[in-house]
Amino acid sequence: MTSDIQFETFLLVSNKKFSILVIRKFDLQKIYLEEIELSNNTSNIDFNGLNDFLDNNIFKIEKILKNFVKNIYLIIDFNNFFPVKISIKKDNFGNQLSSNSLSHTLNEAKDICRKTLEKKKIIHLIIENYIIDEKHFLKLPKNLKCRNFSLDLKFICLSDHLFKSFEQILKRYQISLKSVTAYDYIKKFIDEDSSDIYNLSKKIVKGSFENEVMIVTKNHKKQGFFEKFFNFFS
Repeated sequence: MTSDIQFETFLLVSNKKFSILVIRKFDLQKIYLEEIELSNNTSNIDFNGLNDFLDNNIFKIEKILKNFVKNIYLIIDFNNFFPVKISIKKDNFGNQLSSNSLSHTLNEAKDICRKTLEKKKIIHLIIENYIIDEKHFLKLPKNLKCRNFSLDLKFICLSDHLFKSFEQILKRYQISLKSVTAYDYIKKFIDEDSSDIYNLSKKIVKGSFENEVMIVTKNHKKQGFFEKFFNFFS
């Protein structure tokens, strides 16, 4: 049997189409691609249609791979995401701005939004702006001491119910939901990155874009800059 870690599977769900793609990791070669156009242009996700689509494709994929599909990157192109914006300011007392000081601030921001975010799954958390000693920065400066700083944050959330609905439908095939990304958010990176929508989704999940705070589990071993101080979201 072929090792499943050699391949990655992506599922795009929108009101216009369902699409499933399998790529080989080491050279990004497309192993399998199937799409169906949807005629019922509805604002609701057609889970019955999605179930039929997966029925028609998962076993074909597993036959080609000679292995089971164990994980899927899910991309959702629907207006089901719930944005929450917050700005939070902290004193830094002339110390160097560090990942530790940002960690406490991000944790505090989540606590402030706790009721708003109740029964919602955080899909993306973006630092949209840094204000450091009244100066604006789009990215975090290195080795900078400051008296105070503030962060303009954006949470992009999905309802727990909808998230669990996707988990349940994939569970029928013994497939885990590796990640969820919002299509509208991914599109913002197309101009600055030549990758297609699927590889952009994977790059976001891997933490390739500096201002997205990665939400990882505590046993995640390889951690990027922001990953290390977001374990408390697990």
